Amino acid sequence: MLILSAEMKAKIFERPDEFLNYMDLQEKSCLIIDVEMNGMGGFNSHENRQQAKQTGAVSYLTKPVDGMALLDTIQWALTSAFSNKANRNS
Repeated sequence: MLILSAEMKAKIFERPDEFLNYMDLQEKSCLIIDVEMNGMGGFNSHENRQQAKQTGAVSYLTKPVDGMALLDTIQWALTSAFSNKANRNS
C-alpha cells in the first residue's frame, strides 16, 4: 500500500519461483525481497549485510522498515540503475 500511495506500480510475488518465472519485467524496476520468504532462505542476520551488498543489493533494510527510508531507497535504486545503464551505453 505504501508503494502504491507513492504512485509507483507494484507486483507481489508470494514465492521466489513466481518471480523467477515472471516474464513482464519493466526495464526500470526494483526488486524488494523479504529474507524470510517461504520456499527460499535468505540473509537473516545483520552480519550478512555485507554478503547482500556483494551479491548486488543496493540497500539492506531491517524490520520494522521505516516507510520513508523504503521509498527513498526505491527511488535511489531506480535512479541509480537508470544512470548506470546510460553510462554503459555511452
